[in-house]
Amino acid sequence: MYLLSINTYIKKLSLDLLRVKSYNNTMLKIKNLTAVFDDLQLLDDINLEINEGELHTIIGPVRSGKSSLAHTIMGNPRIAIKDGSVKYRKQSILEKTIDARSSAGIFVSSQYPPSIDGISNFELVKSILKNRKDTRTPNDLEKEYKELCKKLGLSSNHGHKVVNHAIMSDTECKKNELLHMLMIKPDFVVFDEIDTGIESDEFELFATCIKEFLSDKTKSAIVITHSRELLDALQPTRVHIMVAG
Repeated sequence: MYLLSINTYIKKLSLDLLRVKSYNNTMLKIKNLTAVFDDLQLLDDINLEINEGELHTIIGPVRSGKSSLAHTIMGNPRIAIKDGSVKYRKQSILEKTIDARSSAGIFVSSQYPPSIDGISNFELVKSILKNRKDTRTPNDLEKEYKELCKKLGLSSNHGHKVVNHAIMSDTECKKNELLHMLMIKPDFVVFDEIDTGIESDEFELFATCIKEFLSDKTKSAIVITHSRELLDALQPTRVHIMVAG
C-alpha cells in the first residue's frame, strides 16, 4: 500500500494547488486501516487525515484501492476491517451502519450510479431528507430542487424520471449524484470518480459546484479522479497517489 502526499507531483499538476488554506478541526482521520473482501486485501495500512475546509484528491491506477476506500468510509458491509481505525469528527464510525453514517453527515457518491425502479429522482431525495428530519417545507424543497436542476443543466422534468433509468445519459446520472449531495447538504463528501463518463465541457460546472459546496469551511471532501483537468479546476488542498491498496 502507498497513499502519498506528494509535493513533486503537485508541482507538475499546478502550483496553484499549494495555495489553499487549511483549517484545524479534524473531519476524518484514518489510522493504519487494513481491509479485505473475502480473501482479497483491498486496503493495507492506510493513513489519512482531513480537516474542516479541506479538499483532498486521490489519484492512482485502476484497482489500486481508491473506490475500496470510499466504500469503507461509507460502511459497505461486505468489506471487513482487519486493523486500524476510522474516526469522523473524533468519533469511531466502524461500528455504525450506512444509515447512521449518512445521518451523521457523510455522503459518498457512486462511481456507477444504480437505477432504482419504482421511485423518481425527486421522491428519492424527499425520502432521504424525511429520514434525516430535514426542516424545509415541501414547497421549499421543490423550489430548491428545480433551481438546482436548472443550474446543473438538467431538464425541467428530471425530478419525475425514475432514478438513474436507462433513458438518462452517463452525464445526467453523475449530475444526479451531485444534485442529491447539494440537496442533502452533508458535512463530508467522497466523490468517487464523479467526472467519469461526463462530457468534457461539463468539468468546469462540476468543479464550480464542488468548490461552492466547500465555501462553507465547516465542510470537507475527497475527490477520487483520473482527470488532470478536474484537478486543475478544483485546486485541492492535497493530492494523494494510491498504489496497490
